[in-house]
Parts: sequence; structure tokens; C-alpha cells
Amino acid sequence: MVKRVRSDSGPLSLQKHNHWCVKLGVSIFLVGLVVRLLLWDSFSFSSVVVETPPPLEEAKAESPVFASSVLQDSDDFPENDQNQTQISKNEKCDLFVGNWVQDLSGPVYTNESCRVIEPHQNCMKNGRPDSGYLYWRWSPRDCVLPKFNPRKFLKFMRNKSMSFIGDSISRNQVQSLLCILSKVEPAVEIYHDKEYRSKIWKFRSHNFTLSVIWTPFLVKAAIFEDFNGVTSSEIQLYLDTFDQWTNQYRF
Repeated sequence: MVKRVRSDSGPLSLQKHNHWCVKLGVSIFLVGLVVRLLLWDSFSFSSVVVETPPPLEEAKAESPVFASSVLQDSDDFPENDQNQTQISKNEKCDLFVGNWVQDLSGPVYTNESCRVIEPHQNCMKNGRPDSGYLYWRWSPRDCVLPKFNPRKFLKFMRNKSMSFIGDSISRNQVQSLLCILSKVEPAVEIYHDKEYRSKIWKFRSHNFTLSVIWTPFLVKAAIFEDFNGVTSSEIQLYLDTFDQWTNQYRF
């Protein structure tokens, strides 16, 4: 018995064979393309190096807490800081909406570099063990807040006066400003009251006067407390009477 074997070498067979080869080639090409894209994405992500900031303890070692009180050079506080990102005229930004972000550059001044910090305010000498709170800055959400430039500020305030009026919050604010401005020019205290609460400083080379006026309630108040802040009676407020500090500003 003879079994007939059909030959596959006909034209139809060659056409099917070529069609199968084309399918195989296209499949290999698509698989190769997918693999390449995956490898490329992996390479792209791996090539972006994200530097994780060191722990705050390491940051303390790199940025010393105790800085020198020597005045910094003019290059540290350039008068022209055009390279800093500013808020454009057409852009709106709420400076009070944002987050505290880590800043390893450290504080502009310290408890040793600023002489207006009073002994009871000196956290370091009074035994505060941590210093991580010094390495943060405020970052608004919708814009970049330029770093405060004391040299530029003094230039703008030449031949002018500025006062902080209020309680201990105003006092702390004026002390902080004094500490920063004194890195450019030392301030000279020219007045204080008998309780050392209201004070006036002068930046002579800029003819700039900075003062703080102690008035916790802005209006006249009878406060019965000693030097340590211990109260012996209730505070009496005179809501219809100006405090004495307003006398020097009346025309």
C-alpha cells in the first residue's frame, strides 16, 4: 500500500509560510519595543538621584549652632538679589498659606552671635538639649519667598524710623530683626525706660531708628505685677483713654 504524501512546496503553502513569518516578526518587534520601554523607564527613574537630607543631629554637626559674631562680608548680603525668585505683578500669593520645610543652612544668628538676646531667653545656656527647631523655614504654597536681605532692608530704611508696638511678641520680633540687621551694622541703644521694656536703637551709618514700645493692651492699663511677672491684682483697663506712648506721636 502506498501512502501519498502531499508536498508543501506549492504556491499556497509558500504564501501561508510567509504570512506566518510576518506575524512572528511583528510579534518579536512589539515584545522588543515593550521591553525597551520598560527598561528605559527603569533607567530614567534610577538616574534621578533624590538626596535625602541627613537627620537633624547630623545637620547640627554640619551647621554649627554657635556662629561667630563677626560681621559678614557684603557678598553674603548683596544689595542686588535679582537672581532670587520674586512674585510677579500678575501673580497672587497668600504668604500665610504654606508649610514649614527643613532648612539645613541653619539660623542667621544664634544665642552667642546676637547680644540683644536676654539671659532668660537664652535657651541654649538655660539647658535646652535639642536644636532641631533651628533648621526650619516657612515656605508659602504658591510662590517662593525670598530670603530676608538685611543690607537691602537697611538701604530701603535709610533716614527712616520704625517701631514695634505691643507686648512680648513685638519685643521678640524686634529682637530678631536686630539680630539679623546687626550682621551688617551694629545697632547702638540710645534709650530705654526704667523697666528696660521700651527701647530705641540707632543704625548710625544709615540714620535708621528702630524702637520697641511696651504696651500690652495699646490703651491705658493699670497692671499690678512685679518684675518677675507675678500678678497681685486684676488688670484695670481704661478703654476710652490712650496709653502714654501715644503722646509722642500726637500732632
